[in-house]
Amino acid sequence: MKSIINDQKGLSTEQGSGLTIQNDVVGEGAGIEYVKSGIIQTLAAPADYDSSIDLPAGAMITDIGVRCTFATKTANTGAGDVVTLKIGTSAGGTQIVNDLTLLAQNEEAVAGRAVSVQMGNKFQSGGTALAFVAGDTCLLHSDTARTIHTRLIVKDTTLVSIGDMQVFLKYVVIR
Repeated sequence: MKSIINDQKGLSTEQGSGLTIQNDVVGEGAGIEYVKSGIIQTLAAPADYDSSIDLPAGAMITDIGVRCTFATKTANTGAGDVVTLKIGTSAGGTQIVNDLTLLAQNEEAVAGRAVSVQMGNKFQSGGTALAFVAGDTCLLHSDTARTIHTRLIVKDTTLVSIGDMQVFLKYVVIR
């Protein structure tokens, strides 16, 4: 059965599957904070690890973060032994997050640790706290449905500890 929550009936059910939340003032799903995530990326050799997250029309991003699901450690052979993050409206784009260093040389993110813009934290002291791109170029809202592209980048040297990371974002629908 499909569950429906709205202002007229409260909670009701009908044939089908899933959940629909309706609000007469602003439309279906508006005003509720959602969390979506990209795929879990197994980081190892130097490469771009891309994922994408589809957002509905009217979505405004309120937070972005990265969680470590399996310990990840960078090498210690040079300053370029880092893991960075880009988030934009196209693959490799930087319209939302511009190439921030998540892990610097010889640093580790332990399993279960997460960082986000709202938390203002870092995996380790050498990394950078997540932040949205400053100014008018930061595209947090769109009236149309869109895809947000994430790119975790292992630079220069294969990781000492091959690990898993996943980008997530929070958003609300504004209509």
